[in-house]
Amino acid sequence: MVVAVRDVHYAVDGRPIFSGVDLRARRGRITAIMGPSGTGKTTLLKLITAQIQADRGQVLVFGKDLGQMSQSEIYGVRGRM
Repeated sequence: MVVAVRDVHYAVDGRPIFSGVDLRARRGRITAIMGPSGTGKTTLLKLITAQIQADRGQVLVFGKDLGQMSQSEIYGVRGRM
């Protein structure tokens, strides 16, 4: 598993963007994130690259929880993406 998003909740100014999102992207497979404008595609990618932090839940990349990583570890993970 390259990316696992587990029960992620994220809000901006009290407005929920995600409420309990789950996603799995496996190594060697193509995963598409599709939807109309304003549905959170870019926000999801920002969560996966640790540009923003989830309010609740876990974002795991290469088996490691981004919420528990130091900034230098996050840079290392981004380099592998």
